[in-house]
Amino acid sequence: SFQRLKWNQATQASRQTGSVIKPFIYTAALENGFSPARIIVDEPTKFQDKWADKPYEPGNYDQKYKGAVTLRTGLEESRNIITTKVLEYISPQTGVDYVRKFGITAPIYPYLSLALGSFEIKLMEMVSAFTTFPNRGVRMHPYFITRIEDRDGNILEETLIERDEVISPQTAFMMASLMQGVIRRGTSTLAAPLLKYKDLAGKTGTTDEHSDAWFIGYSPSLCAGVWVGHEKEIRTIGDRQSGAVAALPIWMDFFQQIIDQEVKTAEENGEEYAREEFGDPPPNLSFVHIDRKTGLLPSNICLPQYIIEEVFLPGTEPTRHCTYED
Repeated sequence: SFQRLKWNQATQASRQTGSVIKPFIYTAALENGFSPARIIVDEPTKFQDKWADKPYEPGNYDQKYKGAVTLRTGLEESRNIITTKVLEYISPQTGVDYVRKFGITAPIYPYLSLALGSFEIKLMEMVSAFTTFPNRGVRMHPYFITRIEDRDGNILEETLIERDEVISPQTAFMMASLMQGVIRRGTSTLAAPLLKYKDLAGKTGTTDEHSDAWFIGYSPSLCAGVWVGHEKEIRTIGDRQSGAVAALPIWMDFFQQIIDQEVKTAEENGEEYAREEFGDPPPNLSFVHIDRKTGLLPSNICLPQYIIEEVFLPGTEPTRHCTYED
């Protein structure tokens, strides 16, 4: 309510993003030699942040460590150690450069804590940045007013839609695939029932002391973001109130209403509801079935529930089958 508060949290407030920043880091990783099947060890790690000139020792949200996991699992389960290792490898400055490519204008510095979303960014900028993924690498600039007409229908003012080419269609498709996994298997499985109606992808985010909870997600035609927190101060919103607990259900309710309306419209027109999909992949991508636990080609010792079709840039696919040792 504008009468209650003149400050617009969606467009004016800058808040720590938590893990919703991670897709930008993983995008940089895919364009700097990583594949979704790359194995990284999730273990307690003390980093020496030479950019901040002090040790940095992050922990995972659940305070557990899973050993050797794939890059995909690192994003799906939002493993902080994995993201920090990735950022250290590609360099924090590269991470900053990619965040900037996605249209983020907030002050950001090349510290390892960037991997965990320690910097403050506006919700509107984050949602605009996420539009890059369903739009095959093109970011849409947000706007509020489409056009202004006089009483006779003459256009007095009209917004020209602006867009930026940020990443390749191939990288955008791969990231959409990774973030679909967040909903299918990762931190956002609460939204999995909605997959019956639409292809969906997204990312949760939670900051220290549960003071900010985020979820930004998208279908092929709509991107929406939710932030939950206190409007005038940074303090906890409640014990264990993570992005999956506090923000994701709001996003789900929003999308469910859209789905219900689309289903109703189809029924009124005597049509069958058509499930919305991301569409055919762009050229120059390779699809290979792998064991998602090891990132290798499956052998007869792999459990069927862990075999998935993974997407690769040609030449980065695994070349051998997994063994008992793996």
